[in-house]
Amino acid sequence: MISEQEIAWVKALKCGSRQAFNHLYELYADKVYFVSCRMHMQQEDAQEIVQEVFLTLWEQRASLNENLSLNAYLLTITRNKILTYQRKKAAQLFREISWQKNQPACSKNTEDGLLFKDMENHTLRFIENLSPRKKEIFLLSRRKGLSNDEIADHLNLSKRTVENNLYQAEKAIYQFLQHSKFIIQSLVLLLSKWLF
Repeated sequence: MISEQEIAWVKALKCGSRQAFNHLYELYADKVYFVSCRMHMQQEDAQEIVQEVFLTLWEQRASLNENLSLNAYLLTITRNKILTYQRKKAAQLFREISWQKNQPACSKNTEDGLLFKDMENHTLRFIENLSPRKKEIFLLSRRKGLSNDEIADHLNLSKRTVENNLYQAEKAIYQFLQHSKFIIQSLVLLLSKWLF
């Protein structure tokens, strides 16, 4: 049940009230932050998600429906922002691996090249160890370039199931790559100390 007070604040926000925006920020920012942290976002990234969610709220204020739950609306935006963030991070790390893989043979003989090749192999093994459903959805999305709707039709699943499995696969791979990247950076640092 939406309170009359919340309806009034949302109506004021729709009219461009900064006071209403600030009030709603104070009311919901911590919740958005904690949801982001529960979805395994680092502290800095979770704070960035909070800023993006409320920027979106401000930009879309004119289209708000004051009779719908603002809490549910903000949580939906939060979920979408986190999905987008995780996809970008995973794509960035995959690009780094792909870039290293496509370097000329002479550069692959360096310690960095060997370490990146090792990380690539570990990543492929990690993907192989995902649950069969997550692995299949992830590969259909990334290797075959199918959209979520196409994957849902192909596997006779709901789009929501596809999105959830893809999100979980990407999150697991991203966390694995973040950990691996940290290890590689540490090894490169150690190698540079030993070599120079």
